[in-house]
Amino acid sequence: HTKIIDTSGNPIPNATIRIRDSDNGTFDKNYTTDENGYVNWTIVTEYIQTLSTKTLYTPHNLTISKPGYLTAYANVEMSESKYITITLQADEPPVANAGLDQSVNEDEQVNFDGSGSTDDAGIVWYNWNFGDGKYDFGTNITTNHTYTNAGTYIVTLNVTDTIGQWDEDTMFVFVNNV
Repeated sequence: HTKIIDTSGNPIPNATIRIRDSDNGTFDKNYTTDENGYVNWTIVTEYIQTLSTKTLYTPHNLTISKPGYLTAYANVEMSESKYITITLQADEPPVANAGLDQSVNEDEQVNFDGSGSTDDAGIVWYNWNFGDGKYDFGTNITTNHTYTNAGTYIVTLNVTDTIGQWDEDTMFVFVNNV
């Protein structure tokens, strides 16, 4: 049996566990934990015992996943009936950081840097809204923009992590009339 818990020790129901043998991949199945965070290994053990080319010590690779948590990996020797517990760590939302406010003159390039943004699993999108109807959507941590009119502009950086969680931060650009 395998029990999947969070970092507080609470069971995680409906987590997906992919179990496959590491020798040649002849066994590859997905299981789902029950309401108490358990999945039964009996099927895996019986399968290994019926194969004449395998020993009872065949290592198996486990991949455990559930939306909102970081994916966990484990290798288990299937030598006997085992009870193991695997802890999944919550996948925290990202924290956006658009940088400090800036002051420039008209037609002067402004450099933006989102490298102060953080996430425990990685940021995949940096979407910049420059506040003047112009945007930079994509994977650019840094970018630049030129304002042609004087004024105060609110720049918004929206960051998205590997599972679609997002956060945004704003900064001001003060553009002086020259």
